[in-house]
Amino acid sequence: MGADQVRNECENHVRKQSAGAFSTTLRSDPPSGLDAALRGMQHSEPGSDDWKAAKQIADLAADAKHSRGPQLRHSIRIGGLYVDLSESGSGWLRPSIRDPSEALKEIGESLNDYAAERDRLSDGTLDEQDYPAMARARLSMPSEVTLLQPRRP
Repeated sequence: MGADQVRNECENHVRKQSAGAFSTTLRSDPPSGLDAALRGMQHSEPGSDDWKAAKQIADLAADAKHSRGPQLRHSIRIGGLYVDLSESGSGWLRPSIRDPSEALKEIGESLNDYAAERDRLSDGTLDEQDYPAMARARLSMPSEVTLLQPRRP
């Protein structure tokens, strides 16, 4: 593997975040429309008109979060590693002044995605028709690959 190939593989972190995102977790604080929708789904009969209306709102929120998630995750990662000029240009954004709770939520969501995918790949039920390249690659491996158990911070 040459230097150019290594550089290419190490770039486009947002695309890689997108490829690794398998789920979306919705969190809300009352009072908000999303909070009302999530509570409405909990307290309504599945399939009822109230439930369908609440689900439509929740689905819109999930789609929006899913589409901006990879960029957000990347931004949190970069903000936790590097010093940058503030938007106003009058100060510095340092990793030490960032709120760690936002990063911890994203780490938790990443771990959930990894754990689900690890379980899917580890149980031997990889569907060859849906993932032929992955199935061939796994069959060609000389030994069993051990995927680590996720550890929570």
